[in-house]
Amino acid sequence: MAYTHYDPTIHTPDSLTQALIVNGTGISLVPGAIDLKYGTYSSSDDAGTSISFYDGALPLNIGAGLLLTSGDGSPSDSNTTSNYTRSFDNMSEYGNDIDPQLQAIATAAFSGAGQIRDASILTFQIQVSDPGVKSVRFDLVFGSDEYPEYANSSYVDIGAVLVNDANYALFNNAADQPLSVTKTNLTAGNFYNNTTLSYDYFIGDPVTLPIEYDGVSKPLTVIAPVQQGINTIKVGVADTGDKAYDSGLFVSNVQGVGYTGGGLAQVVEVTEGSLDDPIEIESGTLVYEVPATVPFSSFSFGADDTGDKTIIGNAASYIETYFDYSVADLLNAFYDPFSALSQTNALTLLTPQGQQSLVGADLVLFKDGAYALDTMPGGKTWEAYSLIDTAFGAGPDKALLSEWVKIAQDSADFTALADAFLDKYAPEGFTTQDLITHLLGVFNGVTPSEALINEAMSLISSQGLDSDAEILAFAAENLFDSTGFSGSIQELDPSFFL
Repeated sequence: MAYTHYDPTIHTPDSLTQALIVNGTGISLVPGAIDLKYGTYSSSDDAGTSISFYDGALPLNIGAGLLLTSGDGSPSDSNTTSNYTRSFDNMSEYGNDIDPQLQAIATAAFSGAGQIRDASILTFQIQVSDPGVKSVRFDLVFGSDEYPEYANSSYVDIGAVLVNDANYALFNNAADQPLSVTKTNLTAGNFYNNTTLSYDYFIGDPVTLPIEYDGVSKPLTVIAPVQQGINTIKVGVADTGDKAYDSGLFVSNVQGVGYTGGGLAQVVEVTEGSLDDPIEIESGTLVYEVPATVPFSSFSFGADDTGDKTIIGNAASYIETYFDYSVADLLNAFYDPFSALSQTNALTLLTPQGQQSLVGADLVLFKDGAYALDTMPGGKTWEAYSLIDTAFGAGPDKALLSEWVKIAQDSADFTALADAFLDKYAPEGFTTQDLITHLLGVFNGVTPSEALINEAMSLISSQGLDSDAEILAFAAENLFDSTGFSGSIQELDPSFFL
């Protein structure tokens, strides 16, 4: 069973919020700081509530969490009718028709909006105590049976996600584009057509999804700024102007993140990676996520690609991003280096086209500049810099570092990079003992003794290092003092990469 109705005789309000929060992400729930509005319904053959726990079992592009609805908290796992409706029996008891904030959101979106009806709203508080937390992130899917007949009306159902009284569930951050099945949102391609019908403003062919709703959003995310200390979050869904035709808002994976974002965005999963064939960024508010199975990807921003974008890499990926404008065109930039919380870096660029957030990016290219961010151990720039510093006793200049970062991009791993380094710099007849003697001399500043050389040879043997390249990579990993380098931004020469 995908859904479990919220039952106040069994569940506590805290259990609802606990179903949403990802632990260990720098945020914690404030116990008891919960306000809940929901409805109940009953009939001769069925009864339930408008909020349910969702186990993530259905292929709806959303993980386990909650489903808040304007009717049935456990919709069918197939589309049985185009006018599915469950009206609440107990609206006044729970105050489902009175919420000034949700009403204001509906009124701002639809000039003729009537009173909100059949609202399910969960309000709670989180404590942010980790200074690395910049925002809170939500995964969302919104569905509605008012799709598509009422897309042009002023009373389609709406969803909202408010953080500290600001609604971030707005497409393009526009008050007239709420989380709803409006014609504008359909034309933009934000929803799947879960019917067999065809309308001019449908984008894409009909699909079959295991849910009652005629229209279902593509995977969405909200990234909203938070402050240190207490933050108030409200998520809700409601009918507008009537009580007919159910809608539902799935909410999952609420977590603190160490970067900023652009509010409500459609999630685009990157399925392939290549540094030679860039992914062309599209206009709109989008989040591009690179799964762990994709080792590297290149993204290209054109001059006309307006809207806020977020690119999120993974720990195993190499992410290269190219912007088709000059560094001078930037309005501002903010950099959050690697942190224990996020386990990655985050660069936020304010551009003439919108806010671009790069999470886990390794190399950022402009027409007239290149900047390496992968300066933590394991990064290509860290590997290139550490080899040069370990071999020569000093860090490289911009040109030399650029050359070897490019070679590192094309190398299978650190050992392969070290092998290319030795091919270029090791003189003919250079032996393993010569390499160890050289490395010890550079590190200590004096010619090493025979005893020290023998000790190093024993260490290498105990480590199972079988080649000079493995020895050089091992030395760089253990002798390079990265203080002041790790977490830095290194300027490179763009001509090596463009």
